[in-house]
Amino acid sequence: MHSEKNTGIHLASQEYTPLKVATSGVYWDADFQNLLRDRDGSDRARFFPRAELTPTGVLFSLTDQGRELVADSKPMTRHKLPPRELDQFVEAMMNFQKLADDSQASNQAPPPDPTKIAFIKTFRLPDPDRQPESYRLAGPWFDQRLVVLWGYDRQPDGGSFPANDAQEIRQRLLPYVDPHHGWRRLSARLLHVAAALLLIFLVWTMFRSAQAPVNRCPTCQEKLTTEGVCQNRCADCGEHLRSGQCPSCRPRGQHLTVAPRQAIMTGDVVTAWADQPGLLSVDGYAKRQVTSANDKVHCRFPIAGDYAITWEPEAGELNGEFVRLSVRAPLSAEQPAAPFQAVLLLHPNPAAPGQTITAIDASFTDVPSRSITHRDIQWGDQAPWQTLAEAGSRSFPAPGCVQVTLRVTDDTGATASSTVTQVVTEQPIEPTAELDVTPTTCRPGEIVLARDLTPDWPESAEIQREISWGDGDDFAPMPDQEARHVFTKPGSYQVTLRRTDSKRRTVTATKTVIAQADIKPDADTPAAALLCRLALTPDIALVGEHVTATDVSGHTHVTRRQIRWTAAGDYEDFTPAENALVNPERQ
Repeated sequence: MHSEKNTGIHLASQEYTPLKVATSGVYWDADFQNLLRDRDGSDRARFFPRAELTPTGVLFSLTDQGRELVADSKPMTRHKLPPRELDQFVEAMMNFQKLADDSQASNQAPPPDPTKIAFIKTFRLPDPDRQPESYRLAGPWFDQRLVVLWGYDRQPDGGSFPANDAQEIRQRLLPYVDPHHGWRRLSARLLHVAAALLLIFLVWTMFRSAQAPVNRCPTCQEKLTTEGVCQNRCADCGEHLRSGQCPSCRPRGQHLTVAPRQAIMTGDVVTAWADQPGLLSVDGYAKRQVTSANDKVHCRFPIAGDYAITWEPEAGELNGEFVRLSVRAPLSAEQPAAPFQAVLLLHPNPAAPGQTITAIDASFTDVPSRSITHRDIQWGDQAPWQTLAEAGSRSFPAPGCVQVTLRVTDDTGATASSTVTQVVTEQPIEPTAELDVTPTTCRPGEIVLARDLTPDWPESAEIQREISWGDGDDFAPMPDQEARHVFTKPGSYQVTLRRTDSKRRTVTATKTVIAQADIKPDADTPAAALLCRLALTPDIALVGEHVTATDVSGHTHVTRRQIRWTAAGDYEDFTPAENALVNPERQ
């Protein structure tokens, strides 16, 4: 037995004894082959190759999709046969036996050929234990199919068995079945998928490496346009966008509302609120934790300038919002209104060497028919002029002071400029704390008011405010800027305010309060020595908004309290309930 490439397997005549039908002929006769392979035998033709007699023996060949399978097949060994091949082979042989039963049961004319019926009934298969080379596996290891060389005996005493019992066929071939074929097939598929993904990755890497390198913005790593401009910059002011919006010139946010927003003069009251819980901060003036749209923050700006109102939400899925306000001082009657004004903001200022500094254009125009068309910036006295969109940020490697100038031009050709001194220092900007306590001398049982007057720390967001009253208790959270306490025993107490920022820097401020039991009670105190203290919440209110008055004098023996809400009004009895201040005049 030898294999011939692309031809099949040749079996020499001295190597075998052909099997014969009981009546006449051998298995390989054309009629018998057609009966086995072609007559309702599409399921059997895949197992039994065609046998062609030659002068020197017999040639077995089986072609599938133009490829010869028998020549490349290997003898089947134990635990190599796929289970599905055994099931399909047994089913094919049982269908072959049904051909004889169907032919005998039918009353067809002419009657069935008894020779063919005898061939089917007495058909024998090679014994896999005595003729193992007759059972072969073709195809790759993960998708092998069974091929059976049939119609002969290689043993003198016979090497075949009857093929009319399914249990017999299965029992003889069962030791050759591979129990792990399913896992092998799955692992092969996974390897194919992994190889395909690796190939795609390698091709994509080669494609990317062949492309020209992409220029990116040094600040946000966004791609630069062909003109060298960052795509993540605002087209109007040149500042980098945050969450797809410009923090300086974007319109009203989705949750933060500020009123009014334009034409704000010094002394005007500005109200801010948010419809979602969060921290609402007015630049340098107020900071409050709000819970709903009814929780509003009011502020009056006594000095002209640019201010920021920010809202940081509690919900992590929401984005913080930012509104910039421009507050101006009233113009005198002799001073005409300027058509437009250049305003430059630098953040951060001061900054550390190498730290990125962003220039923000806050320029405005009071003439509706005019608009600002060009914005140029000069980072230093001898530096060249550049457009703000191209040079909106930069850093300085060494400490010093730099004069940064913004020049804006409107559509009529008029220009205005604003110069800001940028400080670059290696010295850390240390935060401070400021505490006010009223009164500093009291009796036991009198209310003491502590207020945090600390200005906002530069480049830092406060995350914790705590207070210790010095009477034995440790530091306790101080959520608001004011806190009240009562000392029950005489003594000297150190009231300490402790603030901690996001960089874990901590500063403290301390005031001394003396509680004396020998202070005369109010009934024995002359009227001129009485001290009265009043707190209003809020101290800046809108028209019609409720204002709460609280007596923080600390007196215990008080027979009557009265309050007058306006200079022209009458005194009325004071109660702790809320009192409405209707139509207040601007103070």
